[in-house]
Amino acid sequence: MNDSEVDVIELDCKYVAATEQGDGFQILFEKEPPDPDSDDEYNCEHVVPYFLIQRHLEPPGDGEFYVETENPETCGHCSIGVSSLSRNCFQVDVRWTKKLASRFRIRFRAGQETFEEVRRVLSTMLGKGKLQLIWSGA
Repeated sequence: MNDSEVDVIELDCKYVAATEQGDGFQILFEKEPPDPDSDDEYNCEHVVPYFLIQRHLEPPGDGEFYVETENPETCGHCSIGVSSLSRNCFQVDVRWTKKLASRFRIRFRAGQETFEEVRRVLSTMLGKGKLQLIWSGA
């Protein structure tokens, strides 16, 4: 997929978190850090831009990917194409149907420990050959 074939959705995030629980994996990118005083886990009541990707490797998910954003049109189960991760950017091709696809380009800030956890969880979640790691000299 190239940029002319898909909708390119760009997001600048100040917050990223990686979670692994049993056979489930999740990465959450948010434009603003979560409000610790709010009951709203993903800030969706306030329509703060975010990108959530999840995968469960055992039943009932059986390896299906789920993506959620603040936009209902870019939420749901999907297939994931080739993606890349650098120190400050995650790019992923998401196919919702055979004819509809989106490319998410998410720039983020994270300390070294958080980045290493994001890299580890994404590598496990996406599987071999799906995540290209881009290293910079910085």
